[in-house]
This record gives sequence, C-alpha cells and structure tokens, in this order.
Amino acid sequence: MGTKGSPQKKVLSLVLCVAMLLSVMVMGTGAASFTDQDEFSDNYAEAAEVLTGMGIIQGYDDGSFLPQRNINRAQVATMIYRAATGDVTDSKISQFVGEDLFDDVNADDWFAGYVNYCGNAEYIKGFTPDTFGPYKQVTGYQVLAMILRAVGYDENDEYTGDQWTLRVAATAREQGLLDNLNPDTNLAEPATRELVAQLIFEAIQIDTVRYSPAAGAYRPSTTPASSLGEQVFDLAVVNDNDVWGRPATIWYAESSTYWNGAVKNDGYQSDKDDLYATIEEEALATYTTAVKICDVADDLGIAEETFTTYTNGEVNAGTVKIDAGATKDTIGAQGRLTEVYEDTIVYIDTFLALVDKVTEVKYDADGHVAKDASLTLTIYDGYNNPVTLTDDTNYTYAEGDMLLVNAYTADDGDHAAIAVDTNNIAKYVEFVGAAESFVGGQESIWKHPAYHTIDGEDYMDALHFHRDDTVGTQTVNHNWWLDQYGNLIGATNLDRTDYAVLKDIVWVVGSGSYGHAQATLVYMDGTEASVEVNSIDGRIAGAAEAGGFWNVNDVEPSMDDATTGFAWNDLNV
Repeated sequence: MGTKGSPQKKVLSLVLCVAMLLSVMVMGTGAASFTDQDEFSDNYAEAAEVLTGMGIIQGYDDGSFLPQRNINRAQVATMIYRAATGDVTDSKISQFVGEDLFDDVNADDWFAGYVNYCGNAEYIKGFTPDTFGPYKQVTGYQVLAMILRAVGYDENDEYTGDQWTLRVAATAREQGLLDNLNPDTNLAEPATRELVAQLIFEAIQIDTVRYSPAAGAYRPSTTPASSLGEQVFDLAVVNDNDVWGRPATIWYAESSTYWNGAVKNDGYQSDKDDLYATIEEEALATYTTAVKICDVADDLGIAEETFTTYTNGEVNAGTVKIDAGATKDTIGAQGRLTEVYEDTIVYIDTFLALVDKVTEVKYDADGHVAKDASLTLTIYDGYNNPVTLTDDTNYTYAEGDMLLVNAYTADDGDHAAIAVDTNNIAKYVEFVGAAESFVGGQESIWKHPAYHTIDGEDYMDALHFHRDDTVGTQTVNHNWWLDQYGNLIGATNLDRTDYAVLKDIVWVVGSGSYGHAQATLVYMDGTEASVEVNSIDGRIAGAAEAGGFWNVNDVEPSMDDATTGFAWNDLNV
C-alpha cells in the first residue's frame, strides 16, 4: 500500500458529460426501444415509442425503427386496422382475407385482411374505383384521411373530389393533429414511418365523432366524449417519475373505470395497469464521477436552487442545494450515473453480478405459460445474497456469466444492499449488459482516490467494488471486471485447472559450464512430466538493498559456483 499523487493514464479524471438525451423505456425494459433512436426528427420519437408499446406499429427484428423510411398504403392499412380494433396480435385478421373489394388485393396477400377490413369500414378508398395500390407510397394527406375516417369524419364524403386535401388539412388543423409537425413537413409527399406514427398517435387522442344532420356538424360519438385510444386501448397518460425517479410522461392502459364507463385516470399503478411507454425528460446535465456542486451550478447556469434526489429508485429524505458558492462539496461518485433535471437529481448505481442459475419457461399442453423462467443472481453489493428474477420469456444469459446491472437498493444510507421482497425476489433489476474483463496482476492499491495499478496502468475503482478475490496486496494475475464507464468493478480468480504442482527442480549440467534447470511437474490429472525451466521468479545473487533482497521476475535460472544449489538457495516458482 502506498500514497501517490494524481493517477495517470487510465485514471478517469472528473469528466462532465452535458447531454441532451431522450432516454426512453418501453414496456418496462429500461432502455430505448430503437437502436436508431438518433435518426428520429424532432418531436416524432414519442409517437413511435408509444404506438410500438401499444402494438399498433412494430419495429424491426434488429431493434431499429427506420424512422426515415417511406411506407406504402398496405402497411398503413395494417396500422389503421390495429388502431381501430385493438387486435394488435392480428388474431382476428384471417376472417377478412376473403373479401373481394379490389382487383389488386388477393386472399393470399399478407395485407389482404387489413385492407379488406379498412375498405369495408370505409376508412380507406381505392386508388382507382377497382384498385387499392397496396405497394404505392402513401402521402401524409392520405394517412390523415384514413385515420380521420376511423375517428368518425368524412361521413359526407368531404374527403373526396377536388381539393379534398384542403378539407382533410382543415379538419386535422382544427383538431390539433398538425401542431407538433416539423415546420418543413410537406403532406403531399410520400410519408416516412415517423410521420405516419405521429399522425396516427395524434388522431387516436382526439374525440371520436359522428355527423349530426340536425346540427349540420360533427358531435362526440360517446358520452362523455372519449378518444379512439381510450375506447380501444384504455389509453391514459400522466406526468410522473419513472422507476428511477426521472421526471417522465407515462403512457399506459388505465385499468380502473367508473360504473358509467368513463375512464378514471387515477395514475399509473404498475401492479394494475399495463405500461405502454415511459418518455423521460431530457437531462440538463449528466455525470459519471463525483463533481463539485459549484461546477454543477455553473453547468446549469444557476446561482442557487434546491433539488429533490433519488438513489436507485428510492426518494431520499431532505434535499440537495446546488449553490454556486459551494466550492468543496460534491455530488455523485465514480461509476454512479448522476442526472440533473429541472428540480430533480437522479443517482443510478451499477453492480457486478454473477448468474448462478437459469431455468426456462415451462408450457402446458395448450402452449400457455405454466411456469415462468427464472434467473438467480448474486449481485455484489457487499452482502452478496442471491436474488431471483422471473419472466414469462426465457433469459438470454447463462450460468457463470458476469453481468452489469442496475437495481433498486434498500434505503440504508449508502444504498448498498439490493432491495428484495419477503421471498428474496429482487424488487427491480435492469440489465446493463455483459461485463467486460481483462487479465493482469495488480502492482499497487491506492485509496485517495480509490484506484488500482495493474500491469503499469492505473484504473479507477467504481463506487461499488465489492467482489475482490485479490486478497489485499496479492499480485498474481486475476480477471479484472469493468463497468460501462471503464472503472474497475470487481476482481476474480482465474480458472487455474490447467496449472501443475512443482514436485522437484534440479540443475542438469551441460558441456563445459553450461546447463539448465529441469523441473518435474505433476498435472491436475496426476500425470508427470520433466520440463526445462526457462525463467524463474526469485532473487538475484548479490543484489541486496535496504530491507531485504531484490525480488525479480522472469530471470534465467543459473548456478552459483560457490554453492551446490541455486543462487541464495532461494527459489520461487
């Protein structure tokens, strides 16, 4: 153990990451739904997230959404069908494939049921009187006309004939469907997937209507007035905090209703309501190390403000004051994600975890889930008690995998213990991913700040460095595990089953003064072998220094002419 100045090389100095992030969790996964999230235009990502969570729109197998890709008329008919019927699993679509509405839609076409349903409901019109044009690109005006008809408009065929686009645009503008469109949007051009999502998303939130001949106008079709989203999906929205405490907009299926059928929006309750999407606010500043409070104030451009704080999903007692004059106090920690919002600070810690056991889903004779899959983890939090997760789909990790996880922690001051229920089921865990590691021997351990020197490189220790098999100052090679920010988060013993036990070692005299060291090794299977020793970890004769002899590595063995044994009769292998 020693003391030292500023860490070098890979020691992570204080780094400020000011990020304008749109981190979105869909269906409670805790991660952005799409791998191409940064390809969305302004204002459109939320619509894609919510509709995907509802099942109206689907992404691609690789996790992408392809927001800028154009879309055809058959694909839009599919989305309109799901939005209007709620049949997001397409379980009822087969009953509509046999209709004969359009010459270019055959019963064996994948889109036949969707197009025929929408055609019968008069949500869509033919491209010509006898054809639909399923593979033709769809314009923004055509999408609006389809979805507005599903809401109840166009009962007087106002969306046909000359200048029908102007009448569609007038209805859409009156109902606010165009308020969040990008200023340069041209609805006469082929629509992208993100634009279609935005238009459908806005339309399912306005009141459904029917035409009243007596009034000569459209009136709400339900009492009280309600939207297509409410009627078909029990769609509700509330401004709240996500599972970690981030300010967020939560879209969900409201499970509680009044006796008269009106939706009772009493807030999202995870044990009763189905989550469609959680849209988090953008963090004003993000850090992954400790940061001085005065620097945070400078980054935010404030003099003094008070913030509510959350740590690993638990709201903390008291508040934190961000003060431009606080030049010594800090917030955050090494490897702790710190996100600062308008009036909230969120801390999320990462832990190293070992997969102890995995069981797969069991199904009954009808193909229904009879028993959930389970994953038992040892999460290294200082207590290292196993916790179990369950899901109705199989886990992708295997026994022995080392993972990085975020987890709820018990409110014990330092938030080290993973929060569990009475059955030792972890209350909430999110997978960051598989942990990366490298092999090396530690040379020094430092405390202020906490870091290790390994094979000449310096690495900062993460806040939760709880798995340490190095036995203090042990210098032999170990596996060193890294968190997602490059900090050390654990050290484990190497698998040494291919090692051998040294039985004896002798000097074999060669011609003249030459010779070599020869060892007898006993391998793990009990076999023996005689091998030449090329290098030895030990002491060099005559290399004395204060406090003892000079220990060296990888030196060529030699004989001392004055003795009958190895140099100094002292040898370490």
